[in-house]
Amino acid sequence: MRYLWIVGLSIYVGVVWYLGWQRVGSALAAVDLKMLLAGAAVSALMLWFRSTKWRLALGRESNAVALYFISKAGGGMSPGRVGEFAPLLLREHRTTRVGAWIVVDRLLEGFATIGLGLVALVWLGIPEQRMAITFGAAMVVLVVIPLFVMTRDKLFLRMADKTPEGSLRHRVVSLMARASAEIRRLGTVIPAALVITVLATCGDLVFVILLWGALGYQVGFALFAVIQCAHGITSVLPFAPNATGIPYLVVASLLYEFAGVPEAALAAGMGLTVAIGGVVFWTSFGLGVLSLRRGPAKS
Repeated sequence: MRYLWIVGLSIYVGVVWYLGWQRVGSALAAVDLKMLLAGAAVSALMLWFRSTKWRLALGRESNAVALYFISKAGGGMSPGRVGEFAPLLLREHRTTRVGAWIVVDRLLEGFATIGLGLVALVWLGIPEQRMAITFGAAMVVLVVIPLFVMTRDKLFLRMADKTPEGSLRHRVVSLMARASAEIRRLGTVIPAALVITVLATCGDLVFVILLWGALGYQVGFALFAVIQCAHGITSVLPFAPNATGIPYLVVASLLYEFAGVPEAALAAGMGLTVAIGGVVFWTSFGLGVLSLRRGPAKS
Protein backbone atom coordinates (compact mmCIF):
# COMPACT_ATOMS: atom_id res chain seq x y z
CA MET A 1 0.00 0.00 0.00
CA ARG A 2 2.95 2.34 0.56
CA TYR A 3 3.54 2.49 -3.19
CA LEU A 4 -0.01 3.11 -4.40
CA TRP A 5 0.82 6.80 -4.74
CA ILE A 6 3.12 5.85 -7.64
CA VAL A 7 0.01 4.76 -9.58
CA GLY A 8 -1.68 8.11 -8.96
CA LEU A 9 1.44 10.09 -9.84
CA SER A 10 1.92 8.10 -13.05
CA ILE A 11 -1.67 8.75 -14.11
CA TYR A 12 -1.32 12.48 -13.42
CA VAL A 13 2.00 12.81 -15.25
CA GLY A 14 0.54 10.90 -18.20
CA VAL A 15 -2.50 13.21 -18.36
CA VAL A 16 -0.35 16.36 -18.16
CA TRP A 17 2.01 15.02 -20.83
CA TYR A 18 -0.96 14.26 -23.10
CA LEU A 19 -2.49 17.72 -22.64
CA GLY A 20 0.81 19.54 -22.84
CA TRP A 21 2.90 20.98 -20.03
CA GLN A 22 2.57 24.52 -21.41
CA ARG A 23 -1.25 24.47 -21.35
CA VAL A 24 -1.36 23.19 -17.79
CA GLY A 25 1.36 25.64 -16.75
CA SER A 26 -0.59 28.54 -18.21
CA ALA A 27 -3.64 27.54 -16.15
CA LEU A 28 -1.50 27.40 -13.01
CA ALA A 29 0.07 30.78 -13.75
CA ALA A 30 -3.35 32.44 -13.67
CA VAL A 31 -4.13 31.25 -10.12
CA ASP A 32 -5.37 33.81 -7.57
CA LEU A 33 -2.93 33.13 -4.73
CA LYS A 34 -5.00 34.88 -2.05
CA MET A 35 -8.05 32.75 -2.79
CA LEU A 36 -5.88 29.64 -2.96
CA LEU A 37 -4.34 30.36 0.45
CA ALA A 38 -7.81 31.00 1.86
CA GLY A 39 -8.86 27.59 0.60
CA ALA A 40 -5.80 25.96 2.19
CA ALA A 41 -6.66 27.63 5.50
CA VAL A 42 -10.22 26.32 5.34
CA SER A 43 -8.92 22.82 4.54
CA ALA A 44 -6.60 22.86 7.56
CA LEU A 45 -9.33 24.20 9.83
CA MET A 46 -11.77 21.46 8.80
CA LEU A 47 -9.10 18.80 9.24
CA TRP A 48 -8.51 19.79 12.85
CA PHE A 49 -12.20 20.46 13.46
CA ARG A 50 -12.91 16.80 12.67
CA SER A 51 -10.45 15.72 15.34
CA THR A 52 -12.69 17.24 18.02
CA LYS A 53 -15.24 14.47 17.62
CA TRP A 54 -12.53 11.89 18.30
CA ARG A 55 -11.70 13.64 21.55
CA LEU A 56 -15.40 13.79 22.33
CA ALA A 57 -15.82 10.04 21.76
CA LEU A 58 -12.54 8.71 23.19
CA GLY A 59 -11.72 11.29 25.87
CA ARG A 60 -9.07 13.95 26.27
CA GLU A 61 -6.46 11.60 27.69
CA SER A 62 -6.75 8.98 24.96
CA ASN A 63 -4.37 10.42 22.34
CA ALA A 64 -7.52 10.84 20.26
CA VAL A 65 -6.07 13.48 17.94
CA ALA A 66 -3.08 11.30 17.07
CA LEU A 67 -5.33 8.29 16.48
CA TYR A 68 -7.52 10.41 14.21
CA PHE A 69 -4.60 11.37 11.98
CA ILE A 70 -3.26 7.82 11.89
CA SER A 71 -6.70 6.56 10.89
CA LYS A 72 -7.13 9.20 8.20
CA ALA A 73 -3.67 8.53 6.76
CA GLY A 74 -4.29 4.79 6.62
CA GLY A 75 -7.72 5.23 5.04
CA GLY A 76 -6.50 7.40 2.19
CA MET A 77 -3.73 4.98 1.27
CA SER A 78 -5.60 1.66 1.48
CA PRO A 79 -8.12 -0.22 -0.69
CA GLY A 80 -11.64 0.05 0.66
CA ARG A 81 -10.31 2.48 3.31
CA VAL A 82 -9.61 -0.49 5.61
CA GLY A 83 -6.52 1.41 6.74
CA GLU A 84 -8.79 3.57 8.88
CA PHE A 85 -8.43 0.80 11.47
CA ALA A 86 -4.67 1.48 11.63
CA PRO A 87 -4.90 2.80 15.25
CA LEU A 88 -5.71 -0.77 16.30
CA LEU A 89 -2.19 -1.76 15.26
CA LEU A 90 -0.95 0.18 18.30
CA ARG A 91 -1.10 -2.29 21.19
CA GLU A 92 -1.98 0.29 23.85
CA HIS A 93 -4.91 1.54 21.75
CA ARG A 94 -6.24 -1.84 20.63
CA THR A 95 -9.51 -1.54 22.53
CA THR A 96 -13.11 -2.29 21.70
CA ARG A 97 -14.03 1.37 22.15
CA VAL A 98 -11.45 2.59 19.64
CA GLY A 99 -12.55 -0.02 17.08
CA ALA A 100 -16.22 0.76 17.64
CA TRP A 101 -15.63 4.49 17.29
CA ILE A 102 -13.77 4.05 14.00
CA VAL A 103 -16.82 2.18 12.66
CA VAL A 104 -19.19 4.89 13.93
CA ASP A 105 -17.05 7.69 12.51
CA ARG A 106 -16.92 5.96 9.12
CA LEU A 107 -20.73 5.70 9.13
CA LEU A 108 -21.10 9.37 10.10
CA GLU A 109 -18.74 10.49 7.33
CA GLY A 110 -20.53 8.33 4.80
CA PHE A 111 -23.93 9.61 5.89
CA ALA A 112 -22.85 13.26 5.64
CA THR A 113 -21.12 12.93 2.26
CA ILE A 114 -23.76 10.79 0.56
CA GLY A 115 -26.66 12.61 2.23
CA LEU A 116 -25.47 16.02 1.02
CA GLY A 117 -24.85 14.55 -2.42
CA LEU A 118 -28.37 13.15 -2.64
CA VAL A 119 -29.97 16.39 -1.46
CA ALA A 120 -27.87 18.38 -3.93
CA LEU A 121 -28.72 15.99 -6.76
CA VAL A 122 -32.43 16.52 -6.14
CA TRP A 123 -31.95 20.27 -5.65
CA LEU A 124 -30.12 20.69 -8.96
CA GLY A 125 -32.51 18.39 -10.81
CA ILE A 126 -29.64 16.68 -12.61
CA PRO A 127 -31.31 14.15 -14.94
CA GLU A 128 -28.85 11.35 -14.17
CA GLN A 129 -30.89 8.37 -13.04
CA ARG A 130 -27.85 6.12 -12.77
CA MET A 131 -26.12 8.63 -10.50
CA ALA A 132 -29.16 8.86 -8.21
CA ILE A 133 -29.39 5.06 -8.04
CA THR A 134 -25.66 4.84 -7.28
CA PHE A 135 -25.90 7.40 -4.48
CA GLY A 136 -28.98 5.73 -3.01
CA ALA A 137 -27.44 2.27 -3.19
CA ALA A 138 -24.26 3.58 -1.58
CA MET A 139 -26.26 5.03 1.31
CA VAL A 140 -27.93 1.66 1.89
CA VAL A 141 -24.79 -0.47 1.48
CA LEU A 142 -22.27 1.80 3.19
CA VAL A 143 -24.41 3.32 5.96
CA VAL A 144 -27.84 1.78 6.57
CA ILE A 145 -26.95 -1.93 6.45
CA PRO A 146 -23.70 -1.61 8.47
CA LEU A 147 -25.50 0.50 11.07
CA PHE A 148 -28.29 -2.06 11.36
CA VAL A 149 -25.88 -4.99 11.65
CA MET A 150 -23.48 -3.32 14.07
CA THR A 151 -26.20 -2.41 16.56
CA ARG A 152 -27.50 -5.99 16.95
CA ASP A 153 -25.45 -6.89 20.05
CA LYS A 154 -28.11 -9.29 21.39
CA LEU A 155 -28.13 -11.16 18.08
CA PHE A 156 -24.34 -11.61 18.25
CA LEU A 157 -24.61 -12.81 21.85
CA ARG A 158 -27.17 -15.45 20.86
CA MET A 159 -24.92 -16.54 18.00
CA ALA A 160 -21.99 -16.80 20.41
CA ASP A 161 -24.03 -19.01 22.75
CA LYS A 162 -24.66 -21.43 19.89
CA THR A 163 -21.01 -21.81 18.86
CA PRO A 164 -18.34 -23.93 20.60
CA GLU A 165 -16.47 -21.85 23.16
CA GLY A 166 -12.87 -21.23 22.16
CA SER A 167 -13.49 -21.71 18.44
CA LEU A 168 -12.55 -19.03 15.92
CA ARG A 169 -16.19 -18.41 15.11
CA HIS A 170 -17.02 -17.97 18.81
CA ARG A 171 -14.20 -15.46 19.27
CA VAL A 172 -15.24 -13.46 16.20
CA VAL A 173 -18.92 -13.37 17.14
CA SER A 174 -18.06 -12.45 20.74
CA LEU A 175 -15.88 -9.61 19.49
CA MET A 176 -18.73 -8.39 17.29
CA ALA A 177 -21.06 -8.48 20.30
CA ARG A 178 -18.67 -6.39 22.39
CA ALA A 179 -18.16 -3.92 19.54
CA SER A 180 -21.90 -3.66 18.98
CA ALA A 181 -22.52 -2.98 22.68
CA GLU A 182 -19.79 -0.31 22.61
CA ILE A 183 -21.40 1.34 19.59
CA ARG A 184 -24.65 1.55 21.52
CA ARG A 185 -22.81 3.18 24.45
CA LEU A 186 -21.36 5.73 22.02
CA GLY A 187 -24.91 6.79 21.19
CA THR A 188 -24.72 9.73 23.59
CA VAL A 189 -21.95 11.41 21.58
CA ILE A 190 -23.29 10.60 18.12
CA PRO A 191 -25.61 13.66 17.77
CA ALA A 192 -22.76 16.11 18.47
CA ALA A 193 -20.35 14.09 16.32
CA LEU A 194 -22.86 14.12 13.46
CA VAL A 195 -23.17 17.92 13.65
CA ILE A 196 -19.38 18.25 13.55
CA THR A 197 -19.21 15.85 10.59
CA VAL A 198 -21.84 17.68 8.56
CA LEU A 199 -20.26 21.09 9.25
CA ALA A 200 -16.80 19.76 8.35
CA THR A 201 -18.14 18.22 5.13
CA CYS A 202 -19.65 21.58 4.21
CA GLY A 203 -16.29 23.17 5.01
CA ASP A 204 -14.59 20.76 2.61
CA LEU A 205 -16.95 21.99 -0.10
CA VAL A 206 -15.99 25.59 0.69
CA PHE A 207 -12.35 24.58 0.21
CA VAL A 208 -12.91 23.20 -3.29
CA ILE A 209 -15.09 26.19 -4.21
CA LEU A 210 -12.23 28.52 -3.25
CA LEU A 211 -9.65 26.37 -5.05
CA TRP A 212 -11.54 26.31 -8.33
CA GLY A 213 -12.47 29.96 -7.86
CA ALA A 214 -8.73 30.69 -7.66
CA LEU A 215 -8.42 29.09 -11.09
CA GLY A 216 -11.21 31.34 -12.38
CA TYR A 217 -14.11 28.88 -12.38
CA GLN A 218 -17.20 29.53 -10.29
CA VAL A 219 -18.83 26.21 -9.35
CA GLY A 220 -21.79 26.13 -6.97
CA PHE A 221 -21.97 24.49 -3.55
CA ALA A 222 -24.67 22.01 -4.60
CA LEU A 223 -22.76 20.77 -7.65
CA PHE A 224 -19.64 20.26 -5.59
CA ALA A 225 -21.72 18.32 -3.05
CA VAL A 226 -22.69 15.92 -5.86
CA ILE A 227 -19.11 15.71 -7.10
CA GLN A 228 -17.64 15.13 -3.64
CA CYS A 229 -20.20 12.39 -3.07
CA ALA A 230 -19.09 10.65 -6.27
CA HIS A 231 -15.47 11.07 -5.16
CA GLY A 232 -16.20 9.55 -1.75
CA ILE A 233 -18.05 6.55 -3.17
CA THR A 234 -15.25 5.87 -5.65
CA SER A 235 -12.57 6.10 -2.95
CA VAL A 236 -14.09 3.23 -0.94
CA LEU A 237 -13.90 0.82 -3.88
CA PRO A 238 -11.21 -1.81 -3.21
CA PHE A 239 -9.31 -0.99 -6.41
CA ALA A 240 -9.57 2.82 -6.27
CA PRO A 241 -8.26 4.43 -3.06
CA ASN A 242 -7.33 8.12 -3.22
CA ALA A 243 -3.66 7.24 -3.62
CA THR A 244 -4.32 5.75 -7.08
CA GLY A 245 -5.75 9.04 -8.37
CA ILE A 246 -8.87 7.33 -9.73
CA PRO A 247 -11.32 9.26 -7.47
CA TYR A 248 -9.79 12.50 -8.75
CA LEU A 249 -10.38 11.40 -12.33
CA VAL A 250 -14.05 10.99 -11.41
CA VAL A 251 -14.09 14.55 -10.03
CA ALA A 252 -12.44 15.88 -13.18
CA SER A 253 -14.89 14.10 -15.49
CA LEU A 254 -17.90 15.51 -13.59
CA LEU A 255 -16.47 19.03 -13.58
CA TYR A 256 -15.90 18.73 -17.30
CA GLU A 257 -19.43 17.46 -17.95
CA PHE A 258 -21.48 19.65 -15.61
CA ALA A 259 -19.34 22.77 -15.10
CA GLY A 260 -17.60 22.99 -18.46
CA VAL A 261 -14.11 23.28 -16.96
CA PRO A 262 -11.54 22.79 -19.78
CA GLU A 263 -9.07 19.93 -19.71
CA ALA A 264 -5.92 21.94 -18.96
CA ALA A 265 -7.62 23.70 -16.02
CA LEU A 266 -8.84 20.32 -14.75
CA ALA A 267 -5.28 18.99 -14.73
CA ALA A 268 -4.07 22.11 -12.93
CA GLY A 269 -6.90 21.94 -10.42
CA MET A 270 -6.38 18.27 -9.63
CA GLY A 271 -2.68 18.91 -9.11
CA LEU A 272 -3.42 21.79 -6.74
CA THR A 273 -6.02 19.75 -4.86
CA VAL A 274 -3.59 16.92 -4.22
CA ALA A 275 -0.64 19.23 -3.48
CA ILE A 276 -2.50 21.47 -1.03
CA GLY A 277 -4.28 18.54 0.54
CA GLY A 278 -0.97 16.72 0.95
CA VAL A 279 0.89 19.66 2.48
CA VAL A 280 -1.97 20.50 4.84
CA PHE A 281 -2.57 16.90 5.88
CA TRP A 282 1.00 15.72 6.38
CA THR A 283 1.96 18.90 8.23
CA SER A 284 -1.05 18.43 10.49
CA PHE A 285 -0.28 14.71 10.77
CA GLY A 286 3.21 15.49 12.04
CA LEU A 287 1.83 17.87 14.65
CA GLY A 288 -1.05 15.57 15.58
CA VAL A 289 0.95 12.41 16.24
CA LEU A 290 3.26 14.26 18.62
CA SER A 291 0.68 13.53 21.32
CA LEU A 292 1.64 9.85 21.15
CA ARG A 293 4.94 10.76 22.80
CA ARG A 294 3.09 11.55 26.02
CA GLY A 295 2.48 7.84 26.60
CA PRO A 296 -0.32 5.33 26.16
CA ALA A 297 -3.98 6.15 26.42
CA LYS A 298 -5.75 5.71 29.73
CA SER A 299 -8.50 3.12 29.65
